[in-house]
Amino acid sequence: MGTWHERPWLRFCLLGGVLVLLEGFLHPPSKPVLGPIGESRLAGLKAQWLSQAGRDPSPSQLRELISLELENDMLLQEALKLQLHRADRTVFERLLRDLDFLGLADGLSDRDRFERALSLGLHLDDEVVRQRLIFLMEQRLLRSTPKPAITPEALAASFNARREELRVAPRLAFDQVFFSTDDSKIVRKRVDQIQRGGLSVPEAHLLGDPFIVGAQIKEQSLPELGRIFGSLFQENLQAALSESPPQIDSWYGPIRSALGFHYLWVEAFEAGREATFSDLEAKLRRDLERRNQEKALEHAKRALADHYHLQLDVAG
Repeated sequence: MGTWHERPWLRFCLLGGVLVLLEGFLHPPSKPVLGPIGESRLAGLKAQWLSQAGRDPSPSQLRELISLELENDMLLQEALKLQLHRADRTVFERLLRDLDFLGLADGLSDRDRFERALSLGLHLDDEVVRQRLIFLMEQRLLRSTPKPAITPEALAASFNARREELRVAPRLAFDQVFFSTDDSKIVRKRVDQIQRGGLSVPEAHLLGDPFIVGAQIKEQSLPELGRIFGSLFQENLQAALSESPPQIDSWYGPIRSALGFHYLWVEAFEAGREATFSDLEAKLRRDLERRNQEKALEHAKRALADHYHLQLDVAG
């Protein structure tokens, strides 16, 4: 057998392989380009921000909005590349509905209607389909990205850091007499009538006004009462409880809200207290799992973005 330099075809193959490797090294494949976004799309992002924040976005906030929009474009492109739109029932039914709305079904079968919708690019124009595919791609990334386990040490650290923030709120159940007035003198006079006359709760109701949710309030936490009666009621009740907790089966207040005054016949009361680990363990675990998922997803998106060129400027 001859040596390799005696075989021209072998030298040719080796030289060709080296050239291919050098070409890949010196001239790597160009990355897909996403962006820049157009003026009309930018105006939509600004309008959405304005409706939610009540003001125009700052330059840095606008750049972040553009970055998030292009990131979603990237996820959409990956979802389409993986044909996720062909395997999802929600997308399937949505595109059938779109085609029917346009009057282009022509008695076709569901599968043929779906293929026609794809051929017309309806999956690229429907925002519901777009958001669904972005969601599916995010879920796919999450499944393929390792996430740290929730350890007892992590739970304990989270508990110690959030113990005060997650105090168990006071809870009350009461019957109320509502006074629909801002005049505290009138309210004081009626409260005196109730107290001096030793009126029962039904008798006291006759001195008050109807309230939208009724007079009987089942046991609720202070934040829950705030959602029923408003933040002013919650703040005033919190201040009153801190100064003097109520007695069961006795009158308490009146407590002012944005709607008037509420004189409470307290039927049940549980003072606020520092939370125990058992109170919070389930919530702490959910919060840590959500945080780990968010970090994992961001990591996966950054890795995916390395394969794209995102143009953050605006198309002129």
